[in-house]
Amino acid sequence: VLELAGLNDPLTRGITLSSSRSSPYNPHILNVSGDNTINGSITLIAAGGSGLILGSDAGKLTLTGTIRHSFNNALKTYFFRGSGDFEVSGTGTIGQSSAAAPSNVDKDGSGTLTLGSANSFSAGLILRAGALNINHEAALGSTAAPGGIFTILGGAIDNTSGGDITVVNNNPQKWDGDFTF
Repeated sequence: VLELAGLNDPLTRGITLSSSRSSPYNPHILNVSGDNTINGSITLIAAGGSGLILGSDAGKLTLTGTIRHSFNNALKTYFFRGSGDFEVSGTGTIGQSSAAAPSNVDKDGSGTLTLGSANSFSAGLILRAGALNINHEAALGSTAAPGGIFTILGGAIDNTSGGDITVVNNNPQKWDGDFTF
């Protein structure tokens, strides 16, 4: 586990992870405290496991580089977990290395995930708990793969960008729980 606690300067190098995790609650990268930034790309290259798990116990983890995996024909999930916050913005995107490498996003925990850039994940987004700020017109990814549905199981959705947002990818939606807007 890469643990971050109140870095004075952002991490600017790319991170390549080759560790597989079977539990979506055992993070690869954990924001322990404070506001921390990773400006470099994050790439998951390990076989096995369900995907990349990011945790934030407190403070905010800001990601401004590309987040992707390198598996063709294998669905991988980007898990955002915890009571702390996350922000994916700037040139930061959550995506896949190719059309044959589908990926999705799964948000759980009381913290907030802010998506402030265009994303290319194509297998959907699940909001289980906490808040999701949709701050870019293509924040919810593409609808290229089957199952590219925005599923709300609970939590809250919002736009904190300061301007109106119209989602451009016509993402199908499935509302299966109570949520606030």
